[in-house]
Amino acid sequence: MMNISFAIIIVYMALLIGISLLSGRLSSARGGSSSFLLAGNRLPTLLVAAMVAGTAIGGTGTIGIAESAYTNGLSAVWYNIAWTIGILAFAFLMCKKLRRTGVSTTSQIFIRLFNRFDGIVSSVIQVVVAFGINALQAIAGGAILTALLPQYFNMTNGVIISALVFTAIALFGGYMGATLTNVINVAMIYLGVIAGFIAALNNGGGWEHITLSLPQGGQWFSMFEGVGPVIIVGWVVSMVIQSPPNQGLIQATAAGRSEKAARYGTIIAAVLIVPIGFLCAFIGIMAAATLPELESASLAFPMLMSNLNPWVAGFTLAGLWAADVSTATSCMMGLATVATKDIIVRQIRPNMGDRTQLLMSKAIIVVFGVLGAFAALNIRSILGFMMQLIVVYTPYCFILLSAIYCPRLLRKSTCTATVVVNLFIMVLWLLFPAVHIVPDMIYLCLPATLATMGLCTAVDKRTVDVDKLFAPEKLPEASMTVPVPAPEEI
Repeated sequence: MMNISFAIIIVYMALLIGISLLSGRLSSARGGSSSFLLAGNRLPTLLVAAMVAGTAIGGTGTIGIAESAYTNGLSAVWYNIAWTIGILAFAFLMCKKLRRTGVSTTSQIFIRLFNRFDGIVSSVIQVVVAFGINALQAIAGGAILTALLPQYFNMTNGVIISALVFTAIALFGGYMGATLTNVINVAMIYLGVIAGFIAALNNGGGWEHITLSLPQGGQWFSMFEGVGPVIIVGWVVSMVIQSPPNQGLIQATAAGRSEKAARYGTIIAAVLIVPIGFLCAFIGIMAAATLPELESASLAFPMLMSNLNPWVAGFTLAGLWAADVSTATSCMMGLATVATKDIIVRQIRPNMGDRTQLLMSKAIIVVFGVLGAFAALNIRSILGFMMQLIVVYTPYCFILLSAIYCPRLLRKSTCTATVVVNLFIMVLWLLFPAVHIVPDMIYLCLPATLATMGLCTAVDKRTVDVDKLFAPEKLPEASMTVPVPAPEEI
């Protein structure tokens, strides 16, 4: 019977690669590197929504929430709620302004505002973070395949196959291919998780029986008690801070066919994230009631699904795996864009032709796809370190907000000083447990960033010319790229 689940996931993988190949063929004759990396800046509203939602709903927003809910109850859903709040903050505070700057990467903002060094540091951080997240999605993809189809997959071949599919989608279809596959992915996530929820509910004897079977504790249906207010506030603050300089959000905004499409697409994506969080939290609670003796809470979702009808298990498996694909392909395209445009073209070969840029982008995708699989299999402790780099988004967030809403606060030294301070805090946090005087690093990074910005404003008299941010520079391929037609805006 498990052959059914195996067939479903294989057909799904083939479908995604097929869509990517078709997208690549339709666009290859009409566009260059801009078409490949930004879909010709022609995405309609719903495609922007699919790309942003796919970026946010990854393994953490599905399996991770079920894992947390297995012990903490419904409050685990705050992770997805925090993502929604962060994306809405981006939509209302940043989307319109960023569209008018013409930037497609976070690094371009800091190159224009400050200097080459700050731009390079920003580019490297973006690449490393994207690489780490992409490798973690490969680990999650391998774990999903192994947990639900152990007779066909182990952790090694599951990680390799996941990484190969991520790489193939980005390589063959570019940003448009990644976007179109994310439409399928988001639909599959919803169908799979809903089907799994209903089947698990029926299999567990109904909601009343499940409620009565839960271990003692008042956290199960509380929105605050399990995780706790301090952690919840940390999640919300972290997500709001990481959203403005997030490469996935900036690239999706730049790829929108209009300011309206970019903004409304981002808002729709924010709305799509919360229901999945609640469904996965309830699945984690059901697992706590029916499978109370699991060795690890991380097994809550996959083990609950393994007891279901193979058709349901297969669709749910595809939905869970789709969550990893959607995040991974977004990270892969962001990584290729930053590495090509901001590091190689801007810093090394500014006169590189458009055709060469296109080939370079594809080569980068292949190289980082292979390296990501290798990292996922061999250096997981390093991945944990790389994920900590996300806290460096803290200074970038406040610099962006200041540039747009209060430019008088910025000084020439602001970017370098705040980034160095946050990196120093990150190193101390990783090396010295005694520094863990707060539950989350963001509680150290936030006040340190604000204090450093204030000190720079008071001491450094060299102001920043914010007008440069809204005077887009011409890229080498600008006059050579023909926009790729996109579906009609919805």
